Parts: sequence; structure tokens; C-alpha cells
Amino acid sequence: MPMPSKESKKAKREISQQLNISFYINKNYKNRALFDFLNPIAMLSTYLYNQCIFFSKLLYDHDTLPEVSQVAQLCKEATPPRDYYHQMTSISDDNFASCTVIKHYGAIASYLGLKKTDKILNGTPQFPRYKDTSIIVPRRCFSSRVRCGKNSTKPIIKKIVGKNGHENYWLCIQITKDIWIPIPRGCYIDDIKNLPDFKDVNFIPINSIKYKIELCYTRPLSVVPLDRSRYLNIDLGVENFASCIGSEPTLYPVLLNGKEILGINKIYMNKLCNKTKDISDPAILMKNGMIRFNKIASIQHKIDKLVDAGVVNESVSTETSIVKNLRYRRRMKIMDIFHKYSNFIVQYCKYYDIGAIIIGENKGWKQKTKQTKGVDGNRKFGKTVTRIFQYIPYDTFKKILEYKCKMNNIEYHPTGESYTSQVDNICGEPLEYSPTNKLEGTKRNMILRDKSGEPIRKKNGYLAKSGHLFRSSSGIVIHADINGAIGISRKYMIENGLNEIDFSRHVQLRTIFTPIRIKYDELNTPPDIFTKKKFNVVRR
Repeated sequence: MPMPSKESKKAKREISQQLNISFYINKNYKNRALFDFLNPIAMLSTYLYNQCIFFSKLLYDHDTLPEVSQVAQLCKEATPPRDYYHQMTSISDDNFASCTVIKHYGAIASYLGLKKTDKILNGTPQFPRYKDTSIIVPRRCFSSRVRCGKNSTKPIIKKIVGKNGHENYWLCIQITKDIWIPIPRGCYIDDIKNLPDFKDVNFIPINSIKYKIELCYTRPLSVVPLDRSRYLNIDLGVENFASCIGSEPTLYPVLLNGKEILGINKIYMNKLCNKTKDISDPAILMKNGMIRFNKIASIQHKIDKLVDAGVVNESVSTETSIVKNLRYRRRMKIMDIFHKYSNFIVQYCKYYDIGAIIIGENKGWKQKTKQTKGVDGNRKFGKTVTRIFQYIPYDTFKKILEYKCKMNNIEYHPTGESYTSQVDNICGEPLEYSPTNKLEGTKRNMILRDKSGEPIRKKNGYLAKSGHLFRSSSGIVIHADINGAIGISRKYMIENGLNEIDFSRHVQLRTIFTPIRIKYDELNTPPDIFTKKKFNVVRR
């Protein structure tokens, strides 16, 4: 199989985006032959991965990896009993072996990407290690090409109607050996049939009786022109996951609710950790099923101690199946929220002709919150806020939003957000540290007052303050996260030598005072949210 040139791959990458559809298959009596075909290839894939690492190290010279064609040629020329490339070809065909080498080379090449990245890392990146081949359960993924019909780019899919009337669909991987993959009923079969440029399929072994299937395809980028002079500024947070304000003064700010993510993490932590010591009634524990999860947590804690002591090898799976399911469900729920929120942001930009997004980004911010103190000597977060903050995968959301912006012809600009939330951005205060930023009763730590102007006090005598509101020096009170989003916009404009956006028109039209909150449940409803809610002053 000829290897594509770098120029052709780069040109194709500029006009299209690679995506995938994934699902799981389990071994049963219907697809027993499929697993008998895949398991030997998965074992050979582990040997082939180690061989790719060996040849890459052999030809590695001064931060330069060899070409993938050189590594593939050396794997082909290997002699028995280490001719894993030819062994895989004899079981399947050349497509499996060549695509698997390309897949493994991509994992090895990511080592150089980590060395050249500007992100703050915990340690020095190391060359990938060899995988343990003594484990019976296969660990390394492998890849192949989807079989298409003659003179057609669409995959070969057959339909079988069962005795109960259910329609079952199967995807062809290899015609010569009659290898077909069952497509679950939850997948949209019409979308799979009509996918553009649908070629690759990745097999990721979970264990000997379960595989994850990734159907890879490329989709052309959108060419619909959008106004690049109109920006959407986004500040990421905790309770308000994303606070958005546009440069157009007729648009209301938008707050994407983050309490759904906090609730998912709280349920996950309560089940995984021992949180029921203060509950003495066993009936409540049995009703909530917490006794079962406490036992699981204690078993998992003992396993982690054995791993730390070196008694158990790290390459062996040290998680119980229930803990794996808990983590998998939490990850899937959070990913669903991220996709819904990112889709809303992209559709919002397309609906109101916004061609650029500015989003806050701090490199290594989760590592800094554990130890680093502010300029005033105090910790930036308390223990509770730090724990909540650590369990929200912000970088995952940014990656999802970035590739969706690329697909829809929207510019994506990450920028630092230091000194943006505590500064009075309405009046144009400099973006730098000031001792007056955290004085009691000013700016973000605003003291709440009654109608007569007297400060409100709590039952314990302390002054009631609001961290959600921000008082400007001009007397204007706005949402604190919206003020942070304005500061991110100002910082990006200053760093790139552009004119700052004038937000005084937002104050005049009073759109800045009434942000619209969007909840996750509202995005699950079939009707379009833009027809249900009014996001601008002037009707479109």
C-alpha cells in the first residue's frame, strides 16, 4: 500500500476535518467467528507496536523521527520469528498490517509533539515504552480500511431481518474471508451509509470479549462566510461553566449552567469514596446502595496501595469492573454536556453572524491551584473549590469547541486570562494586579445592601457579600463572570495590537445587565432554542 505524501496530507487536512463514530461490540454466538479473527490480530498488533518503537529508536537522531515509510519497510523486512507484519498479512491482508503501522507510528510521533509543546508538563517527556507481551488479554489497537463497492466510495453494508422482525446491519471489513462487523441498533444507519470519504476503521480491544470500533471519516469544512469583526468572548468557570458576551451590543450575554457537571462529579465521588460515615441508619444506606460502594472503595484503595508499593505491575489492569463502569458513565455524561454546549455556541455564532471566538486559557492552571499562592500571599482557591475545579475537564471542552469552530469557518483564539476578572473592565482599568481589587465592599466582593442603603448582615453578624456580582467604579453592577469575559476580550485585543471593543453601548442598551441562562435540559428538547428564547433586543 503506497504511503501518502506530506503535501497531499497537509492539503487534505486544510479543507477537511477527520471525525469518527464509535460503538462497542461484545462476543456472542452470532459473532464468534469475528472475535476468533480479531484476537490473534490484536496480539500481533502488540508485537508490531514494540517493533515500531525499536526501529524508531534505532533511526532516531537529534529530535528527528524517521519517516513512517522507513519504519514500515523495516517491519516488512524482519525475518522469522519476528516477521509480525507478514504474520498479520497472512491472517488478514496487507491493509490491516499497513494501517496498523501508521496507527502505531502516530502514537510514537506524539512524543515529539510533547517535547515541542509550550504547555507546562509535570516532567520531561519520555520515549514510549514497550508493551508487556506476556499478558493474554490484547492491549494495542489496530486499524484497517473499510471495503467499498465497485466504482463507489460508500461502504458495503448488508441488512438481515431476524425472526422477530428486527433489522440488523453488518459492515464489511474483508470480502475474501467474509468478515463483517455488527452495527448496533443505537447507531444511525442512514448517516453511516451516507458519510463522505468513509475509509478507515480502528479496533480498540477492551478485553478478549469486547472491542471498541471507531469508524473514521473526513468531512469538508464549511465555506459559509461569517463576519470576522464580530467576536464572542467566553470565560470558563465552575457554577457558570461558560459566560459568553458578544461584541454586538444588541445581543444579551449568555451563561451556560455548570451545576449539572458539579452534580455528576458529586454523585461519582460519593459513590467512589467513603462518604457515609456520618450516617448511622443502615436503612438509609441500604436504600441508597452506599454500603456496596463503600466496600468497592475500600477494595480499590487496597489495590492502589499495592500498585504504589510495587507489588502489582502497573501494566495490569488494577481497577474493579464497577469502578470502571462508574468512571465510564461519568465521562460519557460529561462528554454529552460538552457536545451540547459546544453545539449551542457554534449555532449561536452562525445564527448571529459571529466569525471569531475568544476564550480564556491558562497553561497549567490545575497544577497551580494546588500549591501556588496569589500576589497577596493567600491561596487562590480554598480546598473545596480546588477539588471541584480539578474534576472539570476544561481542556477537553476546548478541543471539542476548537474542531467544531474549524468545521464551521469560525476563528478560534485562546488567550490568557490573568488579571481579567478582578479588574474594572467597564471603565478600562489596566490589566494588572492592584491591592484594592480584593478590598471588602469593592468590586467582586460586593456588600449587599437593603433599599435604605444599609449593609445586610447575616445571623452570625458578618456582612452579606456576593461573589457573583461586580460593582464598577462608575456605580454599574454587572455579573462578575461577564466582567471576566470582557477582560479576556480586552487582553486579546491589547496583545494583538487591535482596537478594544467598546462595551459602553451594551450599558446604554442595558443588554449587559440581563444575561440569559441556558441549562443542559433545555438543549435536550427537539425544538430549536433560538425560536424559544430571545437573545437580542432587535428581532432578527
